Formats: sequence, structure tokens, C-alpha cells
Amino acid sequence: SAMGRDLIEAWVDVAGHQIRLMTSHFESCREGAEERQRQLGVVVEKLQQPLPAIFAGDTNLREAEAQAEKRLARMTDAWVACGRDKSAQFTWDLQKNHNKEMPCQSQPRARYDRLWVNEKFEVQDFRLLGTDKMAE
Repeated sequence: SAMGRDLIEAWVDVAGHQIRLMTSHFESCREGAEERQRQLGVVVEKLQQPLPAIFAGDTNLREAEAQAEKRLARMTDAWVACGRDKSAQFTWDLQKNHNKEMPCQSQPRARYDRLWVNEKFEVQDFRLLGTDKMAE
């Protein structure tokens, strides 16, 4: 990627079962849309493989970009599966978190961070932790 972003994978053994864990920080900004779609495609391909797999990361996906990847419908989005709790919707929320200022009147909010699992898992809970600004 132009920003040097990769997919990190780890295979872990949990009670004798192999699980693929993945994370990435997808390309940022509007200009990164095409690369984000490519990165998303790689993740979806790996989630579709028959072994248990989990992806959690900063996707920087806009809602329209996520909707464009039709194969995501076969994955479980943890936030959606747990009822779309409004308090956990925005993982990048400059109205609540003032660690970054944008040069515009309204401060943006987005659900850039995503947690997806394949059909081998049932998501039971989804929460955002650490939503308070850290002391300097």
C-alpha cells in the first residue's frame, strides 16, 4: 500500500482448535478508497476460508465502501450482531474525543474500526472500552 499498511495474521491454538486472528490499519483518507477496497477483499477472502477466523482493525471504511463488498454479508459484524448499540456506533468520534481537531465546524464521527468473524463464531457481546481521553 502507498501508506505501507499490511495485514497481520497470527494462528493461535485455543483448547486444541486453530484460530486465525487478523488485524490491519487500512489506507486512510478519501484518496485511499481504491486501496481500502483491495485490502478489504483480501480480508474477506481469508474470512471465507473454512477455519475459524477473526478480523479486528481500523478499516477506515466509509459505509458505502463496506456496503459495496457484497461478500461481507456472509460475515458477522460484531456491532451489528449485538444490536447496533448507538453508544458503540462511532469508533472515531471527534464530538466526544478531542484528541484531534478538524478544521470544520462539525466534528466527524465514523465507524472505522470493525470486528468481523466467520461462520465458525457466534458473537455474544460488543462494547467499546477506553472511550475516555487518556491523561497527558
